[in-house]
Amino acid sequence: MKHNLFMASGRRTGIDHLGDVQKAGHYCLFYRTKADLLAILVPYFITGLEEDELCRWIIPAFLDKAEAREALSEATNQLERYLASGQMSILTTDDWYMTGGRPDPKRPMRELVKTCHSCQGRGFRGVRLAGDPSGIVGLHWKDILANRKEADASLDTCHILSICCYRTDYLAAHDVVDIVQYYQSALFKAEGQSGRVAPKDLDDTEKALEEREDLYYQWLELSPDPVFIYSEGKVRYANTAGIRLAEARQREDVIGRSVLDFVPAEDRPLVETRLPDQLLLNVQRQEMRFLTLEGKVLDIELVAGPATYMGMRARQVLIHDVTGIKQERAALEASEARYRLLAENITDVICIMDQDLYLTYASPSIKLVTGFSPEEVMGMNLAALVLPDSFELAQKQFDQYTALPGVSTWINDVVARCKDGGTVCLEARISQLNNASGGPNGFITMARDVSERRRVEAELVKSEERFRTIYEKSPTGIALMDKDGYLTSMNRAFRQLFAFPVNYAPRNYSVFGDPSISVSVKKKLRKGEPVAYEGPFDLATSKVRSNYQTLREDMYHISVTITPLKGETEDNLTGYLLQLEDITERKSAEQALRASESRYRAMFENTLDGKVVIEKSTRSIVLANQAMARMHGFTSPRELVGMDPLSLVVPEDQETLELVIRQIFEDASSGVTRFRTQTKGGKELWVSAIGISTEFEGKTAGFMSLRDITDWERSQHKLQDLYRKERRLRHELEEEMQKRADFLRALVHELKTPLTPVLAASSALLANLPEGTSQELARNIYRGALRLNSRTDELVDLARGEIGLLELVCEPVDILEVLEEVSKDMDPVFASRGQSLVFVLPIDLPRVQADQYRLRQIVLNLLNNACKYTPDGGKITVQASETESDIVVRISDTGTGIPRPMRARLFDPYQQLEMGDRRSGGLGTGLALSKRLIELHGGRIWVRSRKGEGSTFVFSIPIAGPGDNRARRRPSKAPQGDG
Repeated sequence: MKHNLFMASGRRTGIDHLGDVQKAGHYCLFYRTKADLLAILVPYFITGLEEDELCRWIIPAFLDKAEAREALSEATNQLERYLASGQMSILTTDDWYMTGGRPDPKRPMRELVKTCHSCQGRGFRGVRLAGDPSGIVGLHWKDILANRKEADASLDTCHILSICCYRTDYLAAHDVVDIVQYYQSALFKAEGQSGRVAPKDLDDTEKALEEREDLYYQWLELSPDPVFIYSEGKVRYANTAGIRLAEARQREDVIGRSVLDFVPAEDRPLVETRLPDQLLLNVQRQEMRFLTLEGKVLDIELVAGPATYMGMRARQVLIHDVTGIKQERAALEASEARYRLLAENITDVICIMDQDLYLTYASPSIKLVTGFSPEEVMGMNLAALVLPDSFELAQKQFDQYTALPGVSTWINDVVARCKDGGTVCLEARISQLNNASGGPNGFITMARDVSERRRVEAELVKSEERFRTIYEKSPTGIALMDKDGYLTSMNRAFRQLFAFPVNYAPRNYSVFGDPSISVSVKKKLRKGEPVAYEGPFDLATSKVRSNYQTLREDMYHISVTITPLKGETEDNLTGYLLQLEDITERKSAEQALRASESRYRAMFENTLDGKVVIEKSTRSIVLANQAMARMHGFTSPRELVGMDPLSLVVPEDQETLELVIRQIFEDASSGVTRFRTQTKGGKELWVSAIGISTEFEGKTAGFMSLRDITDWERSQHKLQDLYRKERRLRHELEEEMQKRADFLRALVHELKTPLTPVLAASSALLANLPEGTSQELARNIYRGALRLNSRTDELVDLARGEIGLLELVCEPVDILEVLEEVSKDMDPVFASRGQSLVFVLPIDLPRVQADQYRLRQIVLNLLNNACKYTPDGGKITVQASETESDIVVRISDTGTGIPRPMRARLFDPYQQLEMGDRRSGGLGTGLALSKRLIELHGGRIWVRSRKGEGSTFVFSIPIAGPGDNRARRRPSKAPQGDG
């Protein structure tokens, strides 16, 4: 049964300079480093737990929970029990001092009232607290003290023992003097020195005054801030910190010196004129510069006030060195200016929103995109800036990724409102912002105007649909062939012409393998020359030859045009365009020649490419199709007749067209050539042209086909730009990988070099010291060095794996031997927790191809995790089995299981498991490193778990090569459990 009264002898604090106190008390602690803080608070809380008190430790921002737990666990082996029962709680500044991400001076009192109610309801003997508000911007210690006084009267029965910790780096010198008088005692801990001042415990007597003066000077000596006393322009006193600040060897080097000796030469005239008058001033605070005896100039903040020293009117000065703070502030301001310059000049829109999607920042580029200025959108909700459908999409994305810190996603086609009433299509990248404790704090958005790109894409889709419709519905049979003459696609008219069955495609037919086609025609096609043919076609003969399957067996006349399709160069033949017409009726009719001309003209007019006929003698256009007129902005093809074809070409490319025309008339044909033409309105077009020599109305002429490739040409330019960017990024990536490799080598050297002598020295001390306190201290040093060495190895291995430098030395390994040896190493750990280790292993297994050291590391890590998350008295089972190519190892526990959301990121680096109110501790690198090592072996790892039913970690390792490669279990160790 718990009691609410302490023994008459007092209440133990666990702090040497404080000793035993009354039932309740409020104290303050001034410290410099993390080590100073832990040296006071760890024994303070361990004593409170032993005295059956309810303990709450509110850790500062620079100390994480894992460090606090580790420090406490080294002092007691019952920490997990205290944490599980709620007697001990480790909280953050957000849990105690903040509300909604902002400092709240009233919250500590609310939390204190809840803690006291919990103490009374559960029967603890008292409440023991420690907190640190000094590093929280916007939260002053005076606000907390004022609110504490309001709650003190109602909390007397809780026997509250509290220590408010103040890191001296966050305090001005006068703050220390002011803070001390609010507490029963003040503790100092800095650089191995410690002390105590209790101004409220002294009576107003002569002896008390002497004691107060002694304690005052004791405080001056222990003060981490420099203190000077001067009169008549000379230094009369300097504490230890002041001597260090002045860079003096001894106190005599400072005492008696002129005050001006510590002022830079350029500042002395101003200080010299004000020095006599300052003795009459009250407390004064200012910033100035300080000159050390070694000639170093420091930026300082001083608080000066009147004092009496040795009967003389004097001045007491408390100094705080702010050189580093000013340097950090200047660096921060420079960094902020650079990022602000980037944000304000980037063309993409950058916005920051809070959790409720209200804008708190917008870059100036928002005005270029939407017309709204940054001032106009500040404070607006996202719902007012985008259309409802886009807001609904964005809301779903935000809700989905709020639970995944650091995850980003692209939200495409977000339509935003413009100031002029229009809209703009944006492509936005959303990233979640987190506060100091890792919780969500809003969103940052980078948006890019993609309206024109979306419009072009839509036009391309429409254009493709139009061409596909024309292709499928064209009355002319059209087919495409690859460069070997095999059919790859055909339209409906082509299928009907050959009477092919539905969805039938010839598999073995090639133009070059058809004996009915002459050798000369095939040669022309091989050379990339177009071929036109009119004549009879015997389907019955072709069917007998099994060229293709057709439902027709008659003889009919056809008109065939085969046009080679070429790439960027003349030699790059990509396939053939086959246009086919049934001209049987035309041939059998008396008007065969006229019908043929009519069909040719119909094909000429209906093609999608621009077609022109150029007379050789006049070098002018005598015929053009509608596509040619439409392409160049003319209403009718008749407008082109009589024009010089060079007038349609931009001046820079006219020489290219002249060369094409010369090739047509001199060589009977031209290859595919690209050049630029211009429309009637002056717009430039890229075209791909090919031509052949022909006859028109009894005269020699040239026939040219022009295809608009403007979009294709633009795409090629964009593609080339992307290629150049890719090469540059690849080069930068290779340089970055080399930098990481160099950094990793330096990191290994810097981490391992100081650890080696610590391990060697602590091992030697442990072996040579007799049992007792010294040996226990040596053992603690050795264990700590081993842990640090192990964590260093894990971090280095993980870093090597991420940049591809982690290597294995693989050989055939007896996995049964590895499992038994690792389990033997873990036996003391399982025994200490009353856990049983059960083997379910076959008599023999094939050897695996593995790095034996890394394989042991994997098994040890999984067994250690199983032990950690299995309650005392639980069971861990190790199984192994053989598959066709792998050995599969299963390690099961009877713990609480892993929730599904946590399993998704279980093997990510630096992820720590959370089981209820428990965290795994450590750096979260073990499972990530194990996964990396298993994958390097060519295996894989996964987990099966259900909440409340334990977990099973499974990994596979490839079996070694063929041969007598089986390993047997050694009989020297008897199997455990039912294995």
